[in-house]
Amino acid sequence: MATYRKVVDSLRGAHPQARLLPDPALVTAAGPKDPAATDFTTLPGYRAVMLARTAADVLGLPSPFFRVIDAAAGTRVSIDGRWVENFASYDYLSLNHAPRIADRVVEAVRAHGVSATASRLVGGNHKLHAELETALADFTGTEAALVFVSGHATNQAVLRVLVGPQDLVAVDALAHNSVFEGIRVSGAQHIAFPHNDWQELDRRLDEIRRDFKRVLIVTEGLFSMDGDRPDLEAFVALKRRHDAWLMLDEAHSFGVLGQTGRG
Repeated sequence: MATYRKVVDSLRGAHPQARLLPDPALVTAAGPKDPAATDFTTLPGYRAVMLARTAADVLGLPSPFFRVIDAAAGTRVSIDGRWVENFASYDYLSLNHAPRIADRVVEAVRAHGVSATASRLVGGNHKLHAELETALADFTGTEAALVFVSGHATNQAVLRVLVGPQDLVAVDALAHNSVFEGIRVSGAQHIAFPHNDWQELDRRLDEIRRDFKRVLIVTEGLFSMDGDRPDLEAFVALKRRHDAWLMLDEAHSFGVLGQTGRG
């Protein structure tokens, strides 16, 4: 302990980052006084899952989660040897088994392996990433495109970068969970306006817009669980009127809506 204390004290004096080191006085060999402090079964989430599982067992209901799919063919999947329609899939265009796409994937795996082996920032940025982003930008008619590993990660990362504690995010009440998670980690304040109700949002922004540095309005091009879409022209006019940004999640409308499938 004496040697540890000398090392820590010298580091604290030599570099400001050393303040992150624990105080030697707080370092002890004693274990936790309460065994429950490290018992995962005491977590509220665990107890909620076990309660639901017990209720299902009592009612004789099989778990609807993590059903094992034996095989897939377009919109149909085989579960326990029985073929059923899969209404939960987002393979809307049935491209998941398209031979042309499968062949290109195989070519890419043979040339580059099954992983970029690092984040794009530190050494995993392949030419395939640039080619894909260029193709997407050309298809959508935008200045540029940036590809993330998932839609959920996209919303979290973009929102965290665009807004902060001095800003407001106005989000459709039925927007995807990833949007709300992104708002939470951003530290921005938020209001949830009634589904597709741009008139109500307009009224709210009339009242509070002046209180925030930036305002970001978030809605979706196509709400996958409800099957409807916003009045986009109205939202564009609204964001201009209130000097705000408009973020449109096209995860479910890309390739589906519009005469050219561009959302």
